[in-house]
Amino acid sequence: MAPAAPERRASSRIPLFDNVKFVLICSVVVGHLLKVCNLHRRRYARATFVFIYAFHMPLFLFVSGLFVNRSHLTWEATRKHALRYAAYGFLAKLLRAVVPWLLGEPFEFTPFEEQGLPWFMFALAVYYLLAWFLRSYSYLKVGCVALLLSLAVGYTDLVGDVLCLSRIIVFFPFFWLGHALRTRDVAAAVDDARVRRFFLGTLAIFALLCLTKTKAIYPYHKLFIGRHSYADVSLPGWGWVHRAVAYLVSLTVGAGVLASVPRSTMPHMTLWGQRTLQVYLLHFEVIDALEHLRAIRHLYRWGSWGWLTLIPLGIAIACILSMPSWETIKSAWQQRAQ
Repeated sequence: MAPAAPERRASSRIPLFDNVKFVLICSVVVGHLLKVCNLHRRRYARATFVFIYAFHMPLFLFVSGLFVNRSHLTWEATRKHALRYAAYGFLAKLLRAVVPWLLGEPFEFTPFEEQGLPWFMFALAVYYLLAWFLRSYSYLKVGCVALLLSLAVGYTDLVGDVLCLSRIIVFFPFFWLGHALRTRDVAAAVDDARVRRFFLGTLAIFALLCLTKTKAIYPYHKLFIGRHSYADVSLPGWGWVHRAVAYLVSLTVGAGVLASVPRSTMPHMTLWGQRTLQVYLLHFEVIDALEHLRAIRHLYRWGSWGWLTLIPLGIAIACILSMPSWETIKSAWQQRAQ
């Protein structure tokens, strides 16, 4: 999820990644709409929730890592990106505190702990710094150490939400994998028909398992979220094995989503995929307003059709928030001030 940069010509970008970013931000909004509801009362809502959480953040971070090119890393650029993402993280935290307060909720602002969406911004800030500090080390060695650390971190409750450490550690392997690969190579792999069929098959199989084996798969949602220790996950046996399985699922399902997205420039979709940051920062405030008006709860009470309406509602919110670019809004304000 890159910051909203000045829009470049389509020829300078690979449309596949803008398209997948739009699909992912829609998944984020839909997932958060589902999260505010009582998932225990709707089996298929739980199935949709765990399906979305299996891939949307891992794939977002993988794509983010793809565009951090080691050969072009400079300290100036790294510091700029890290400060920008950290600032966006604090802005998101402030919005998450102020908007509910304006709607009548208690004001809550915890500067050193984060359970909600701002963690992603802080994680990207840390990942950019790590990419710089680890630039002279082997991709493979760093990846192996990161994977071992992520498998081990679930055995302690000491990290958790403090400074978003648990999520930063758990999701770093996805960012690093993207960082180790080249965008053109990934795009070329997706263009291969055999590769595309294989991963589309895995995507379909996992979707079917989510629908038919919801009770067995749903406990994995806490592993996909990344902030829970193994003690909090209701799964028997070794926790690190379950996390390894969750990683494998996220990789294969994420590859399936990447393979299912259009690879050419699409009207609106490709453009809006360049504006995911503004959607990420603002969508939960829209959800807060809808929840305050009890609109989501009313939809959910309609039974199966009710919770299904949350899917097009989430996509609609993502589309609406994608329409005005920050550059357009900024230009309009400047012209108005003049």
